[in-house]
Amino acid sequence: MELTVVAGITDDSTTASAPLTTDTGRAHDPSALTPSSTRAPPTPVGRLVRILLVILIDMWLGYTCLYTCLAIADTLLMATAERAAGFAVLRLSGATRRQVPGVVAAESALSVGIGTALGLAVALVTLAGLRSRIALDLPWSATALTLGVCLALAPAAGGLPARLALRRTGARAGG
Repeated sequence: MELTVVAGITDDSTTASAPLTTDTGRAHDPSALTPSSTRAPPTPVGRLVRILLVILIDMWLGYTCLYTCLAIADTLLMATAERAAGFAVLRLSGATRRQVPGVVAAESALSVGIGTALGLAVALVTLAGLRSRIALDLPWSATALTLGVCLALAPAAGGLPARLALRRTGARAGG
């Protein structure tokens, strides 16, 4: 005889003509009435593992943010130092002392924005294939924090060396 379990009851207060108690259902099929959508309460070890996992992820995000900031500052510093002759041409063609570092700062912020957009696009395409297999909880707040720090750092890392490069080239004409 085949028995399909639709629901279970724990007491005899039903008006159904053929009530099926939990014990009867489990006697027929032990896995039939196992709650699949509920989770067991966390154990002390489970809580400790979760706390350590959060600490590990936060440390990883912190180091990633620090490395990203150092890479941006170093790259912009080297790129700005190599553009000193171009800054002198801008000054000689009529740009003021404030306009040249402003343009470099805007270029730096734009490059961070474009790099972030491309990086997120590649990451989301890659993660889209994983979402069908596992549930992903992306750290959007940490991503936004990293983007904000990089957007704040990039204009300074590009604009300040440009200002110093203008002093070294001796291009003082025009405004």
